[in-house]
Amino acid sequence: MKQVKQKPNHCVPACLKAILSDIGIKKSQYEIVRDNPDVFNKNGVANYTSMWDRVFKRYGVQVSLWFEDEKKPYDFEKLKKIASNPNVKILLLWRKGDQHTVGLNCIKDNGDIEVMDPALDIPDVYKIDKQKELNLAIVSFTFSINK
Repeated sequence: MKQVKQKPNHCVPACLKAILSDIGIKKSQYEIVRDNPDVFNKNGVANYTSMWDRVFKRYGVQVSLWFEDEKKPYDFEKLKKIASNPNVKILLLWRKGDQHTVGLNCIKDNGDIEVMDPALDIPDVYKIDKQKELNLAIVSFTFSINK
């Protein structure tokens, strides 16, 4: 996933911009927020996760949305398998304390997770132990690449 630096409070628009860019659609974070008032408030903070697929549909890209609630135990092997599909893009959300969204780049063989963190200028790596300490939710978008 292309590294994108977020605007203030724009971690979700920044992640969606990175995904759109990966599939050839150029939109700024501000355009994404402006074009999707049902998905974001005026400050760029995302509304309900279940609405994020509307962003892609608004730009003519068909996606199916899958959301895994953070209350379930995670099967990282299953996540690794899903992430290996080139038509799937995954966002990870932390919903306790400082809420933040990052894009999943890859899951390494040792279990480390490399992410596109829009708060940083370079990719970051998280250890699985750190993941389990955080209140994590997973959102994946499966694309039908026929824009």
